[in-house]
Amino acid sequence: MRRIYSMAILVLYGLAGVIRLGYFNVMETKRQQETSENRKYYQGLPITSMSVVLPLLFVVSLILPGYHWFLYAPHITVAVVGILFVADFKFRKPTNKELAVLVGIVGVAVLFILFYNGGWWEFCRARFFRHM
Repeated sequence: MRRIYSMAILVLYGLAGVIRLGYFNVMETKRQQETSENRKYYQGLPITSMSVVLPLLFVVSLILPGYHWFLYAPHITVAVVGILFVADFKFRKPTNKELAVLVGIVGVAVLFILFYNGGWWEFCRARFFRHM
């Protein structure tokens, strides 16, 4: 993400995240003054959703042949997630079971990234320790 459009997408993502967090804090304070019940949904996509999307995107990139599509996939993903941060829709909060399954899937995805075809260990060894 070194091009101008890449940087613009990252700025959009960062601003959308800041706007979402600020808006959430204001609205949550207002909501807590009006009621004491727990929320059953998120308003817009939660900030932490990128911690699920990004590992899965990289696993898909390792599985699918060719890398040309992956040159654009992170740009599109970051832009869409950034827009969904500030979009006005209800997103149901996961139950504890759903959250456990989600954490398991992301954990497997991260392990897959780390150990697939030598993974990051081989990349780091070849890139940074080749003279040793």
